[in-house]
Amino acid sequence: MSKESSLLTARQQEVLSLCAAYPNNTTAHLANIMNVSNSTVRNLLSSAYLKLDVNNRAAAIAAAQQQGLITPPPAIHLKQDTRPRQSGLLRRG
Repeated sequence: MSKESSLLTARQQEVLSLCAAYPNNTTAHLANIMNVSNSTVRNLLSSAYLKLDVNNRAAAIAAAQQQGLITPPPAIHLKQDTRPRQSGLLRRG
């Protein structure tokens, strides 16, 4: 398969980006976000799988990210506690 034929459409990129950003969402929820039917989401994903030569969402997301077709979801930065730690003993005064 040539590089040209493996490029995803804008809608395929959109659905894979949503899958990457919301990995636990169902097809129905993704369809609701995109304002399309469940079958449209399934068709977009299926055609993306064929173009990327993969068999599932996780593999499609990884392949699309590796090829630069979608960007990885932003990393979650947890605020670190920078306060000094105190001993486990409480002093009663």
